[in-house]
Amino acid sequence: MKELPEVVDAHLERAQLQKQFGRSGQGLFADAFQVVADWWQAMRPVLRWVHRAWVCGLEDCSIRVVPLVIYPEAARLAQLMVDFSGWKERWALGFSC
Repeated sequence: MKELPEVVDAHLERAQLQKQFGRSGQGLFADAFQVVADWWQAMRPVLRWVHRAWVCGLEDCSIRVVPLVIYPEAARLAQLMVDFSGWKERWALGFSC
C-alpha cells in the first residue's frame, strides 16, 4: 500500500467518519461508495483508477479492483456530503437528522 498513500489516507478518513458519527458515518460512507461505484461503471477508464489498479498488478476493468481504486473518491464524496449538509454542526448540537 505504500505505492497508494491516497488509499491509506481515505481509509483513515472513513474510520474518522465512523468514529465521529458511528453507524450514521458508516451509512454515509456506504452511500458515497455506491455513488462512486456507479461512476466507475459509467465512466471507466478514469486514468487515476487505471493507475491504482496497475500499481497493484490488477486489470483496470476487473470488478475485483473497484473497492481499491474508488476508495479515495468515495471518502472525499462522503466528506463533501457531511460538509454540504451541515451534519457536523447539527451532530454537535445533538440532532441526528
